[in-house]
Amino acid sequence: MKITITFFRLTLVLVFLSLAGCAGTQNDNKKQLMKLRAESNFAGAAQLYLTKDQKPNYDTNNLQQTLEAAKAFHDAGRWKESNDAFARAHNLMPWKEDTVDTPKEVVDLVATTITSSSFGPYQGKIYEGGMIDFYRALNHLMLKDENARVSFNRLQERQNNAVVQFGAYARASANGVAAGEEEAKKTGAGVDVQKIQSDLARGTSKLRQGVMSSEIRNAAGDVMSALFRSTSADSQDHDESKIQPMLAAAGESAASPEGKTLIARLKQYLATNKSSLNNYVIVLYEDGNGPGFDEFRLDLPMYLVSDKVLYSGIALPEFREGQSAGGSLLVGDAGIATVMLTDMNRIAGLEFEKSYEGVVTKAIVSTMIKTAAQYAANEAIDREVEKNKIDPLAGMLLQIGTAVTQAATTQADTRSWSNLPNTIQIAIVERPASGNLPLFTATRDSVGSAEVKEEGNYLVLVKAASPQAKPVFYVAKL
Repeated sequence: MKITITFFRLTLVLVFLSLAGCAGTQNDNKKQLMKLRAESNFAGAAQLYLTKDQKPNYDTNNLQQTLEAAKAFHDAGRWKESNDAFARAHNLMPWKEDTVDTPKEVVDLVATTITSSSFGPYQGKIYEGGMIDFYRALNHLMLKDENARVSFNRLQERQNNAVVQFGAYARASANGVAAGEEEAKKTGAGVDVQKIQSDLARGTSKLRQGVMSSEIRNAAGDVMSALFRSTSADSQDHDESKIQPMLAAAGESAASPEGKTLIARLKQYLATNKSSLNNYVIVLYEDGNGPGFDEFRLDLPMYLVSDKVLYSGIALPEFREGQSAGGSLLVGDAGIATVMLTDMNRIAGLEFEKSYEGVVTKAIVSTMIKTAAQYAANEAIDREVEKNKIDPLAGMLLQIGTAVTQAATTQADTRSWSNLPNTIQIAIVERPASGNLPLFTATRDSVGSAEVKEEGNYLVLVKAASPQAKPVFYVAKL
């Protein structure tokens, strides 16, 4: 008895709906988070991760959820709660600031296994480790906490190790490809990969071109590390031998020509002013929502075992670009535009590109193993049906079950830290004598006026997640 394709697809739909129901709460929470961000309701977004009595309400053993809670608290100006969550995320993150080897957990992630990595715990990305220390340092600055020095030092250590870790990760991915190819030979199955090469390219089709490995560094992190020292009340922090290398690294990884120009001017200014910045306002602007991943599926052109196989496909992640909230911010009466230092699309895309070949190989080998198993199971079912005169419909349902099981365990790992910005921008301006620094969107709509009444240096954090909502900002005297 032949199975109609419509009947099979209907069965798959029912299974996927069932699986989606299991993950419904988490998906709904993510949708609500992004909806509130789009409204610039950062306080409401933070409440998603708090109980009614303002206690933490997120899975502290889930790295992705902990990162998103920590960033939601940061965006809402809940600096201490944010740092508490980031401390938990740091402990969960396999990538550490003081190690350069590829962690065992990440090696396991890229190794060939039957199930998708999406079924395991979220391992995080190299660049996400750096973002933890970046936001912890900013939180400490807003709290006027001396622990900012510790976080900036950790950030520098992590930034320095990031390129080496990136290379180690690329090698682990390549080894995963080689191991996968060896494992594939044992299955007795085969895939005509040449037929789907153009389809496979979809996963990386939106990546930025010409990104250098050095850009795994967060340039905004390097600049803020230098600015922390140059605005410090401790004269020992004003060490040119430490500040200038930070700015040199930022100049290499800055995501825009305007950002590189600003860094070059800052280097020159600090070199002639004893590495000190006095009576300035640093405006750090986070624009939009960062990149992510979508799943796409491909039917595989199988051979050797395809005559008894009802489903054979792979699920792969496709890089999705982030979205701007309107471009730059205009600062002061003169409308000085912020310049881009960090483009999360370039950073996230760089790491994804290095891992993609390994992800594809793992997905294909995993499907070959499961397809060979499906073939063997269906052959056994046919024998039992014929031997024991079982109703063919019962045999058909059993075979659908094997196919559905394979389809259900074929998932791409599309997880990422979802509430990061699209870009991080900066402007450094002299503190206005009036003590009020007006802020405007790129279309000259008023954001508000930052109060900088007393003489000294200030940090203004501005955040916008969509062009439809007014940005929010926070001010701290350094």
